[in-house]
Amino acid sequence: MDKRISVSIIHQLSRTGGTVFAKILGNSREILVLSEVHPSRRGRDIREQCLKFHKIAIPKSIDSYTDCISFLEEHTTKKIIIRDLSHQDFLFRRCSLNALSVKTLADRFVLNRLALVRNPVDQFLSMMNFAPIKKYMSFELFCRGYIAFNHSIEGVPIIRYEDLIRYPEEVLRTTSSALNINISSASLNAFHANTKITGDNVKDGSRGIELKELRALPQRQLYSETREKMRKIPHLKNVCDRLQYSL
Repeated sequence: MDKRISVSIIHQLSRTGGTVFAKILGNSREILVLSEVHPSRRGRDIREQCLKFHKIAIPKSIDSYTDCISFLEEHTTKKIIIRDLSHQDFLFRRCSLNALSVKTLADRFVLNRLALVRNPVDQFLSMMNFAPIKKYMSFELFCRGYIAFNHSIEGVPIIRYEDLIRYPEEVLRTTSSALNINISSASLNAFHANTKITGDNVKDGSRGIELKELRALPQRQLYSETREKMRKIPHLKNVCDRLQYSL
């Protein structure tokens, strides 16, 4: 029997609703969300969030991603959910195109994995209106990363951003099953007031940051033109067919 501790991890690229989703999950008193953390930071991001948001002091002598997570598993009764900064692995010009978190965690923990995805047209256009990403993102870089990310999560339960907006209670049931955590629909109440999650802010150009309820936003300009460009990329179209997105 595998005696390793189980850890829940959510893989997501930027602009897939990850901040809103994490705010909803973090609304539960039984859950502690580590938001946008990554192994390359050697636990610094985890220590900072735990002290700032949860009043948990992780000793500085614990200086690795996995050791920080192990410390939390030992010192809190809350269920740990890692919101993985997968963007760093897939959407920079020089990146591994593989999820480093999985490689890092798999030897020590049993992983309950879940992934967030979004229609690539909406996602790309949202990135190009998001100041921190627009500085370096290109169409080619995005498409390469989108394809690689979705290959990396084959076999992992998937939450589509569009389904989160339309069917949030059903999405929470899927999430509960995938992560082996009981997430009540009560977590949908006043999620916007959860200030313990890193992510979007108004200054960076996020349209949804001030929303107090889940709802779809209008298509951005250049939607049709971008969709036509994406249709011409066979590997991207194959991924979209699997995710049931129509290009």
